[in-house]
Amino acid sequence: MSVVVAVRVRPFNTREIGLNSQLCIDMDGTRTSLLDLNDPKKNKDFFFDYSFWSHDGFELNEEGLAIPVSDRYADQRAVYNQVGQQILDNAWLGYHCCLFAYGQTGAGKSYSMVGYGANKGIVPIACQEIFERIKLNDNPHLEQEVSCSMLEIYNETVQDLLIPVTKRPTGGLKIRQHQSLGFYVDGMSKHPVESYNDIEKIMDTGTQNRTVASTQMNACSSRAHTIIIIQFKQTEEKGDRKYEKLSIINLVDLAGSEKVAKTGATDKRLKEATNINLSLTTLGKVIQALADKEMGKNKNQVIPYRESCLTKILCNALGGNSKTLMICAVSPSNDNYEETLSTLRYADQAKKIKNKATVNESATDKLIRELTEENEKLKLFMQKFQDQFGINLNNLDMKNIENLDPQVYNIQEVKEKKEEFEANQHLLEDTTKTKQQRHIENKQLEEESEQNKIDLSKPHLVNVHEDPQLHNKIQYSLDKDVIIIGSKHSQPKPDIIVGLTRNNVAKIIHSEDHKQLFIEQYSDQYDCNILVNGVPVKEKTELFHLDRIIISTTSMFTLIFKDSQPRNDQLTFEQIDYDFVQDEMNTYMELENKTRIQEFEEKQHEKEIETQKQTIEQQKQWEDQKIQLENQIKELQEKNKKQENNKKFKDKNYLEHKLQKFLPKVLEINLIAKELKRNISLQAKICQLYSDEDEEEPNANSINNKSKIQIQVDNRELGQVFIWDQAKFNERYYQIKEQLEKYFETNQIPSLDNSEDPFYDPPEPHLIGNGYFKLLYLAYFMDSQIELSLVGENGQCGSLQVGVIPCDETGEKNLAKEMEEEEGSDVIEDPKQLLGKEMYVKITISSAVLPDNFCRDTFVEYNLMDQDGKMQTYRTERIVGKNPRPNYTFQKIHYYSSISEEHLDYFQNKNLIFKVLGLEEIKGEQNKMQAQIPVEEEIEYANIKNHQKKQNQQQQAQVQNTNSSQGSLSTNSSVDQSRTNNQIVFQQSFDPTFEVQEKNKRSNTMAQPASQKVVQQNTSSRDDMTAQAASKGKGKKGTKDECNIF
Repeated sequence: MSVVVAVRVRPFNTREIGLNSQLCIDMDGTRTSLLDLNDPKKNKDFFFDYSFWSHDGFELNEEGLAIPVSDRYADQRAVYNQVGQQILDNAWLGYHCCLFAYGQTGAGKSYSMVGYGANKGIVPIACQEIFERIKLNDNPHLEQEVSCSMLEIYNETVQDLLIPVTKRPTGGLKIRQHQSLGFYVDGMSKHPVESYNDIEKIMDTGTQNRTVASTQMNACSSRAHTIIIIQFKQTEEKGDRKYEKLSIINLVDLAGSEKVAKTGATDKRLKEATNINLSLTTLGKVIQALADKEMGKNKNQVIPYRESCLTKILCNALGGNSKTLMICAVSPSNDNYEETLSTLRYADQAKKIKNKATVNESATDKLIRELTEENEKLKLFMQKFQDQFGINLNNLDMKNIENLDPQVYNIQEVKEKKEEFEANQHLLEDTTKTKQQRHIENKQLEEESEQNKIDLSKPHLVNVHEDPQLHNKIQYSLDKDVIIIGSKHSQPKPDIIVGLTRNNVAKIIHSEDHKQLFIEQYSDQYDCNILVNGVPVKEKTELFHLDRIIISTTSMFTLIFKDSQPRNDQLTFEQIDYDFVQDEMNTYMELENKTRIQEFEEKQHEKEIETQKQTIEQQKQWEDQKIQLENQIKELQEKNKKQENNKKFKDKNYLEHKLQKFLPKVLEINLIAKELKRNISLQAKICQLYSDEDEEEPNANSINNKSKIQIQVDNRELGQVFIWDQAKFNERYYQIKEQLEKYFETNQIPSLDNSEDPFYDPPEPHLIGNGYFKLLYLAYFMDSQIELSLVGENGQCGSLQVGVIPCDETGEKNLAKEMEEEEGSDVIEDPKQLLGKEMYVKITISSAVLPDNFCRDTFVEYNLMDQDGKMQTYRTERIVGKNPRPNYTFQKIHYYSSISEEHLDYFQNKNLIFKVLGLEEIKGEQNKMQAQIPVEEEIEYANIKNHQKKQNQQQQAQVQNTNSSQGSLSTNSSVDQSRTNNQIVFQQSFDPTFEVQEKNKRSNTMAQPASQKVVQQNTSSRDDMTAQAASKGKGKKGTKDECNIF
């Protein structure tokens, strides 16, 4: 039987609605089509067992339940009836079953699996259905038992989610293999359940424990796999014999798949340093290998099940003894085109896998006998070891065994025998455990859970989490006079544990009459990152009902204090979520960010001026062709100005939102670097990419496909600067967090060489600046020797002396100059006069003026079309060492045997871009500085969006009015605003570490009353600014409400 594959598309979310995203998915029956918005002929069709359309065609009732108003819409029950129902049908027959959800983060996996609110997913519906079916059993000789387990795999560590965090074994549970059972999780708890309410309680307990771990360990829920394991056992008496059937149902919610495509195996140097992607990467390899095998390729290939924890657990589900279903969640937005394509291709491979499912007749007695015999053999080995060496292995743990003398003992063999004996013993105990014993364990778990419950009528904190499944799941009591918030490693022990710190960071204090609550930093010895309603806490601050508290950037809480009035009467508890907390933090920071925005806009204006200035300098050299060239340039500028205005509006919203989501991680890594005593800081930058090559129209399938977020790493320890793309940063993000955890566990800062250091990169050349030369000269057979201004990320950054000269084959004669000086010669008035003619062009690159801190190991390169119409890259020799005034003495003669229409079009419409590259250094004074990270100012830079929102809306309206009167516009770039693949010309820089003195300087330039308003503003002002935000999410039909159910 093949793996059954279903695909489901969700509604647009709030961000996608705000960006006016376009739909790139269509479904018809079992067909799912990925739409190419530029060319319908390039649409990609996929065929699966089921294609579920959940994008539109529904209403939300008062309870938030999605009600279909169209036959096309597939609600939660429809998905269950088609997919989930099969699981129970097969389980009742005695087959092992597996359902796993796959897709990028935010595509709707968890919504399909678990559901939100009134829209229950496959897992709770299936669990409810199990007991409804059991009630229908009228066979007095048939006994049916259900038990439940819950696991999480994070960073290749398996944890039992039904065990409290404080009681879990170090390093998690081990996955072992037995000849009869195959792979199994040693020590996994199993809890008998007799009703859906029992399962619901267990799932709530697991989710709470998962949330606690996420908060305390600073783990990222989107990178964890969650597995709910239901064991369904049926025992039937027939005469004197008992017949048992056992079905194991694995319900798997996989981590976000986009991390595999973007970060899997992209960083070979640190490939072994982290396991964060290993399970998903290996799952992909297993599916590919199984698909190849079914297609007759690589029949002898070993399937790599053993390479990750996830694939070991799912071994039976993939190509083994199981009935397996896969539901793939996809985004409808063209913004996620590439991720959706990757998911659909993944699903297409999975449907080729064939399993060999058989009914599982339980052989408990046989397994007990096998385990007993194996343990007898192991006991004999241990007895011989004791007789020979006088050491009782039962009294030694693994650390003691490792300390044995390797010259005397075979330590590896001893360890293996010891581990095997203990694992068999655990398995034997679990197999022989009676139903009554399991019920006693369940009761103990419930009692512990009850003890941990708090009085919700008294003041308490409720967690705020980015993952809707983990949001509002934990309550923290504030019943003590002083509540300490901090690290589990600190002294005194905190009442509330948070991650990302080794110290206690905050205190919540009751007034003497217990009618007021205050928060303050735990100690003045070190700077603590505490925000209340988005406002940094620098002194003792009073708290009120529904205040939002952020500790160390990643731990967020809502205060429930019903004896006090909220600052904003319109705000309700239900409206407070992760996005709300982030948005209000951004809104406050906007007040101090106006000057920063003005500086940024001035820089952008300077860059535009600089580019235009180069054109003017070159135009001064033109005489006969001056008027004609100016008219051409003016026409192209007008043509593109309208297009660029329209595009900039969409780009701004998209990129600023993307940056807003990205910057918390950058801030977190800066705090970790500080915790690890590293003199390193990171800053995020948005770079818009341009191309000097003849490109097609921008791809409508990807919003802002020319813009990227980059991370600049200022390593003051080495005096070097590194640039990371998003893929590399995502990989390093988890590697750096691993270093923090090792530090917390060992109380020793890790000592790493460069090959192991996640903060380090081998030095690579980066773009210093670009010089733009108009090839229009060549179209008129004109020469030019000019000093080009170099434009870098912050505007003009130097100059470069170049020459472009039509010449003879030796390069000695300047034919353009000779033609100009020779009387009676034919001056090129129309570029078409060059068609079919031979041409030699000499390009020279001589001296440059470069920044002092960005002039080491420099070289220049450029791309030029050759005589065959292909783009070729040429570069100078590298000037080794530091040299702010290098002389490249470069000369290259390019030959065109016959000038074609393609050549003329290239000369008339493109720039020759000279790219100067080298190594950047941090100046000496900075290198000596201890890295300081002003957290509140770093957050400040993420928040351009709110300040400019109204202006952008006005701008868009103006652009749309202009466009409607002018008609469609060309997508070709103007000559004055040429594009280059190197990331310059338009770059937004958000620097989290600018100096406090710079801040003071800016403050002095502001009007005094305005400054006083900023300084005197307290946390209550935030709620005045978010009064409108408090009413978000209301409405019933189709638009924004659609995004709230996924």
